[in-house]
Amino acid sequence: MVTVVAVAGALTVLAPAEGGLYGFAGNVYGLSGSAALLLTFIEPFQARQGDLGVPEKRFRLAFLVIYTAQMVAVLGSGVSSGVPGEIGRTDLIRIACAVVGSVGAAAAVWYRLRHPLGQADATVSVRRAPTEEDRRLAERLLALLRDEAIDGRPDLRIGDVAARMGQPEYKVSQCISTVLGFPNFNRLINHHRIERAKRLLADPDQVLPILEVAFECGFGSVGPFNRAFREQVGVTPREFRAASRRLS
Repeated sequence: MVTVVAVAGALTVLAPAEGGLYGFAGNVYGLSGSAALLLTFIEPFQARQGDLGVPEKRFRLAFLVIYTAQMVAVLGSGVSSGVPGEIGRTDLIRIACAVVGSVGAAAAVWYRLRHPLGQADATVSVRRAPTEEDRRLAERLLALLRDEAIDGRPDLRIGDVAARMGQPEYKVSQCISTVLGFPNFNRLINHHRIERAKRLLADPDQVLPILEVAFECGFGSVGPFNRAFREQVGVTPREFRAASRRLS
């Protein structure tokens, strides 16, 4: 919703105040703008905010601050010079707000694509007691990871696994959280990838470079591999390899 409001605000600032189609569009926006504006200020402080992670809270607060600053700037800009052919102070402020709004909209889209709300909700959802069906699905999923190493695919998605198992995605997610104890699919897959990487790095006969270990374990590049490894193990892959070989 915040992205839509940002884009609409930017386009409205850029649209000329003329009659005809532009006038009609302006009237429509004026009628809907009050509701959009109200939602813009309510959304960051909705009841479920306490369940949101710190990055999501910061994202919403940043959007609110930027949007409020734009609104104050436009409302307090005064009247343009009115001299033909001359750009007034109000025009410059509106152009600046349009640029900021457009950049902000692009940034909001980029952030939301990388941090979808559905994924955040799955992480903080309350776990229910596992059922027998959950346990059977969890066993099948672990068999796929153990026997077929499906986590070796960098582009693996929960939809791919659900289709392979002939089950809806939500049932696979439920067995992951209730039986296997992981908040979401990506955490489960990364855990198994890192465990495989640890075995490769600890093998004194293994001479693969860190980048090739990352590829071998299903990571698309070394950056995400290093971050995931350090988050799970506490040290970098290179440090882990050095420590393992000192002990061997």
